[in-house]
Amino acid sequence: MRRVTGLVLLAAAFVQAGCSMIPQSRAEYTSNSSNKQRTFTVPRSLDAVIASLDNRIQVCVNKIHRSGTIVSPMVSAQYMEIKRVSAGKAELTYRQRTNNGLFEPEGGYFMFAADLDAVGRQSTKVVFYPDYSQEKLMNALKEWASGNHAKCHGYGGE
Repeated sequence: MRRVTGLVLLAAAFVQAGCSMIPQSRAEYTSNSSNKQRTFTVPRSLDAVIASLDNRIQVCVNKIHRSGTIVSPMVSAQYMEIKRVSAGKAELTYRQRTNNGLFEPEGGYFMFAADLDAVGRQSTKVVFYPDYSQEKLMNALKEWASGNHAKCHGYGGE
């Protein structure tokens, strides 16, 4: 009985450790010191930047992927959303949900985030919080934020 109790406690410790290493909220994700922030400013209003990003996100980023077998199907959804949090600030969050993710936080795993802050009426500061090397995504987001939203710029979609 002691051995079973010990194994249960050990398993609980592993589960707790696994959950604590995976960000459970956007705030945890953006405060993670391993995410090297990158900042740029675009000479466009916050409203214009939000509109451009929202348009391209729907076409180029948000996707559902299906794989696996009939016995063990795998479905994952990659989705990005941009949300205004105040008159001069918006948050962009990129997450991935799966149908069988171990320790998956509610709403999915955090993959990328950005803060958008109005700098006056005609300029917007964008702060990226990449999880790992996401150069293609960051380049596409820079192009879209700058108003060059005619294509996906090498990231998904067209």
